[in-house]
Order: sequence, then C-alpha cells, then structure tokens
Amino acid sequence: MSRERYLVCPNFCPEAEAMRQAIDQHFAEPDRHQAHLHQVWNYWYVPDLYTYLRTEPEKVIPKPLVDAFQQRLQAWCAQYLGLTEVTRPWLSLYVAGCGQGLHNDSRNGRWAYVFSLTRWDQRQFQGGETLVMKDEVGRPNPRLIEAHAGSSFYDLVPSHFNQLVVFDDRVIHGVRPLQGTMDPREGRLVMHGHIREGGIFAQGALSREALVPVLQEMGQYLERCVTTYGPYYHGLLSLRLQVGSQGRVERIHILTDRILEVDRNCKPATEVSAAICEVFKHLSFPQANGPTYITVPVSLGMPLP
Repeated sequence: MSRERYLVCPNFCPEAEAMRQAIDQHFAEPDRHQAHLHQVWNYWYVPDLYTYLRTEPEKVIPKPLVDAFQQRLQAWCAQYLGLTEVTRPWLSLYVAGCGQGLHNDSRNGRWAYVFSLTRWDQRQFQGGETLVMKDEVGRPNPRLIEAHAGSSFYDLVPSHFNQLVVFDDRVIHGVRPLQGTMDPREGRLVMHGHIREGGIFAQGALSREALVPVLQEMGQYLERCVTTYGPYYHGLLSLRLQVGSQGRVERIHILTDRILEVDRNCKPATEVSAAICEVFKHLSFPQANGPTYITVPVSLGMPLP
C-alpha cells in the first residue's frame, strides 16, 4: 500500500459468518432475554463526538472466534504493514442517531482497524460509512485555494460485510450519522482497534543470535534517523529487507511509507524515505543457508505513549 492513507481488504476472515450468527442469536427473541444477556452494552456518548453502543466482543461472540480473528489480523499486519502489536477489539453497534464526529487517534496507534460484521448489502438505513479525510486537509496546499466541496475533502468507505479497513491513525475521520433503524440486527456492527509497531522482527535462515550484532547497528542508525529527521518529519516507514545467503541486502521492499513533512519548506518526505533505505542497502549480515527477511519499522517524530 506504500503511501496510501487507508486500505480496504474484502473477505478478510473465514469466521465472519459464525461471528455474525452469534450476534444475531444474542439479539434474537428479546422478550425472552435472561439475566446474562442484560447489561452487556455500554452507551458510549461524548457530546458532539461519539454516540454508539460498545462492548467487549467476548460478551456476544464466542471467545475462540474472537481469538481467531485477532490472530489472523496480527499475522496480516505483520505481513503487510510490518507491525506486530494489535489491540484487543471493541464490538460496536450503531442504530438510528449513532455516529462519530470528526477526530483522529494519533496517540492511540499507527493505524486504526475496522472490521465489519454489518449486512451492508441488505441495510435498511442511511449513513454509517467511515469518513476518511484526505491528507491535504488542514495542511497548506495550493490546490485548496480553489473552490471545493464534499468528497473533494474526504472519502466515504462503506462497511461491507467481512471487510477490513485500516487507516493512518493521524488522519481525520468519523462515521456518518446513521438514520433509519432501531433494530440492532439491522444496524452497523463493527469490531475495531489500533495497530502499532513492536520493533524489528526477522524470518528465515538466520537465527536471532546471529542477527544481534547487525540489529544493534540498525538500532544505532534508527536513533540517528530520529535525531536528524524527527524535528521536520512525522510518521512511520515500514521496510522489509531481503537478505541473501551471502549476507547482502538483495532487496528492500517498502511496506508502508506514511512519513509526512511537518514543515512544507522541507524537502519532500519521499526523499527522506529514499535516504533511509539507501543506508540499509549497505548493511552486511552473516552468511546462511538461505534467505532471511527482516522487517524494520522506522518511526519519526513524537513517539507513541
């Protein structure tokens, strides 16, 4: 996905239908609900910002299904984003009047994730899309001097069933207010949370012990990157180094590059990313009996708490 601010991944989880059936069963026959089905949902209301219901998904969906989803998501994030820490999801429900005002989550993670269990194609409501602002909104850009409106400033992402959406946590976003149904089974149902880096990780022929000296060298270089570029740039560059059996870096694949300029007078962030990659090309690793793939998250600017 490289520099894209969000990514849509359809048909993400084989367990989606079983999770959805558990939700439908939870809300079935409300006149016969027992005590264990009561006091499950928290009405999350913050004036002018949040209006929806949320809960821990295990209170509605069997824990093995939630665990399977999280394991799949963690593997996907490691493979495609180069990040390994995924928060436990919330399960959220939107009915008429629910939505999210514009905000960002820049201190919660590098990326947000939203996994839909909504029967979107059969919906009887309006709204409910995730609104994702474009990068230039709120930043100096000559293009915005011209007259624009509506979708010139944002994208609307529908919540299709079994769809995963991930987006840069710094991006301004929200959920369009939902209108048209009070039936929870007909509302917008999503699991969501945040993703962040867990450090450098490797797969392949080289053992962790053999990598230690080079990883220490890489750590020192990353510290220099933060000192040199941190005051002027912000964001995460995630790289995957392909190291051949002779110990040379044969290829560097950029998984995501969300480094942005803090000051428009700085040189383009893409040049900084290229300079960082150039140094990694010259690292020397021990020889091995096959390739090794090393994933390196490079974080510039204010760190996460």
